[in-house]
Amino acid sequence: MADPAALYRGSAAGKVILLGEHAVVYGSAALVVGLDGGADAAVRAAHSSELVLGADRYLIGPAAAGEEPLTARAFRALLAALGAPSVAAEATLAIPAGAGLGASAAIGVALARAVSALISASGPASSSVASAALAWENVFHGNASGVDTAAAEQGGCLSFRRGQPPRALRPARPLELV
Repeated sequence: MADPAALYRGSAAGKVILLGEHAVVYGSAALVVGLDGGADAAVRAAHSSELVLGADRYLIGPAAAGEEPLTARAFRALLAALGAPSVAAEATLAIPAGAGLGASAAIGVALARAVSALISASGPASSSVASAALAWENVFHGNASGVDTAAAEQGGCLSFRRGQPPRALRPARPLELV
């Protein structure tokens, strides 16, 4: 059983899509690079679920999904995908939100990793970090391709095609993005 006072942590990379940003949605390949900075999350067991994201606090209660803010619905979807108990979570960003650097995916992956760590303290997790983070992303984007969550989860340089596992690429020299 998980220690109720323990704090479980997760982190994730941001991303830059170098090629194929819009085409990846339609099944074409994309070249994506994970950024060193992204998001960090910490969770602990709680009586009811809540998420603190910056100055915003989202209580995850019995409200109908249509009445909740998108972030609360996304967190509910992530928790459901993992079969998670109630948790109190806090996430922080090291990249700017809304700049195309995969902030929402980084938060989703960091939260999924932290919640999975809490669940594994009691037994095996029921779902993968990738599928839980994609459930989070689908609330925001409808039918996310998965490229952002793949980069957030794996980091490094990847070739990504929707519906296939990402393939790690090893550049001949380190990439420096300016």
